[in-house]
Parts: sequence; structure tokens; C-alpha cells
Amino acid sequence: MIDISKYTSKSPIKPVLNYVYVHKIDGILHAVATDSFRIAQVKVWGLLAEHIQEGFYTPKAWKEITKLLNKDSHSVTLELKELVTREMAVQTDESFPDYQTILPKYEDCEPFKGDFHINGDYLCELIKSVQDKKFKKFNFNKLLEYKGMTVYMDEDTVIQIMGMK
Repeated sequence: MIDISKYTSKSPIKPVLNYVYVHKIDGILHAVATDSFRIAQVKVWGLLAEHIQEGFYTPKAWKEITKLLNKDSHSVTLELKELVTREMAVQTDESFPDYQTILPKYEDCEPFKGDFHINGDYLCELIKSVQDKKFKKFNFNKLLEYKGMTVYMDEDTVIQIMGMK
């Protein structure tokens, strides 16, 4: 599972965006984070789906959870239970934006042509977060375009970056 904590906002303007939001879509858990310029959504599966609760998680907690899940160890289950219990979902009166209306479906996207500008740091973070961990390979065929935005899409992940003028 990729760490989407870097996609959270740091701004006090809309505090709910400072968290990773975990919730169900059609019975499947998803985690989503956005800073209003980019958005990342991942399916939550396996061990994490068995132990995590729906709600809001701090970026620090999410980073720890994904780091633990990517560790090759037999004690991961016990450590994960302890971590999720310790970092219970944060309670907030705010609701997360209806991001599902923003994320495109694969069939609505076009192949990536790159004839517009995006923030280079955001693109580098996207590549680092989804590249093959062992060989550091990135599949550029998974980059798509949607209404002037760059979209990365695979079976479990959708990351969208707004274009710049």
C-alpha cells in the first residue's frame, strides 16, 4: 500500500483536509487525501482492512501504518493492531468533500500527451509513491489526462494532479 499522507493539506483553512479519510465505497474500504491541488485514493485491503476503522487519520499515523504494512515481518499483524488502536480515527464535526465526483473513471481519460504544465514536485512525489519499490521502476503508461489534469491510475490507486497555467 502506498503512503498517501503527503497528499494531505497543511492549511488551517479547511482542517478536514489535514487528514487521511478512510471510508467504504460499495462495501470496499478506501483511503483518500487531498490538499485541493491533488488528490490520492487507494483501496484498503488485506491486514489493514481487517483492523482499521472508518474515519480520519493524521498524516503521521497513516505514514506509520503504511510503513508497517510494507515491512516484511511476521510480527506485522500484532504491531498493526497496536498501531491502529493507538492511532484511532480522529473525530471531527466536518465532513470530507465529495471527492468521488472529481475523480475520473478510466474510460473518461485520454492517454497522457503532456501538452500542459503541472507542478514538478507533485509529479516527482507521485512517481516516488507508486514506483516499484525494489527496482524503482515507474510505468508511464499508467499516466492519463482528464480535463487538463494528470491522472495516475491502477487497480488500487487513483492520483490526480491539477494542471497549471
